[in-house]
Amino acid sequence: MVGTTAVAHAQPDGYTLMLALPETNVLNPMVYKNISYSSKDLDPVAFIGVMPFALVANPSSKAATVPDLVRAAKQKPGSVSAASWGIGSTAHAAIALMEQTARVELLHVPFPGTAPAMTQVFSGQIDLMFLSALSAVEFEKSGKVKVLGVTVDKRMDAFPDVPTLAEQGLPGIDVALWYGITAPAKTPSAIKDYLAKEILEVLKDPTVLQDLRGRGMVVQPKNAAEFSRFMAAEEERWSSLIKAKNIRIDN
Repeated sequence: MVGTTAVAHAQPDGYTLMLALPETNVLNPMVYKNISYSSKDLDPVAFIGVMPFALVANPSSKAATVPDLVRAAKQKPGSVSAASWGIGSTAHAAIALMEQTARVELLHVPFPGTAPAMTQVFSGQIDLMFLSALSAVEFEKSGKVKVLGVTVDKRMDAFPDVPTLAEQGLPGIDVALWYGITAPAKTPSAIKDYLAKEILEVLKDPTVLQDLRGRGMVVQPKNAAEFSRFMAAEEERWSSLIKAKNIRIDN
């Protein structure tokens, strides 16, 4: 939020930009009571792509599938723990959406960052976590977690044996980290158009595409207007869930 605030209040001259994430541009303004910027303080420039999530469990977990997990959570509400990298994070939003969809109550355990959360899942102190699909499969190969499902609407080419959550009875949990470039509000249209043109041109470069895809990203180039509509849909999507779950930080 410190970085986002700095960009939101920077000179709108095209020289200060931000790599936008769901937290920075959508979730934080909804979750934090005292925040020094709003989504209207940042203008979309270009959208880059999304990083799908995977739901992972500790290897010693008795839940081998998502239905197993749902049954355990329904039998004893709050008995299944789920880690995130903070209240109001994308991982927390995914947990809340899973609770709503499956009609279960999980024990949400927020941590100050991804690394400490993963450590607790690895050690068996926490049952579940949503991670980037790429990280999840890497950790599965090393035996640190087992992957229960991915959050996209169809199986990923890189992980064809990992079922989607929808296949396992939980449709609509299409949660992912997304990445785009934003600029301070009131940045002249000519500057934003120029930046968008150059960014979208870079995203056609085979070397850049190969690198991003190798990091697990699904590249989805969008111009400023498309990115703006995407963020509006994200705001509408999450606002009702955050209110329903009373996800709020009175900082």
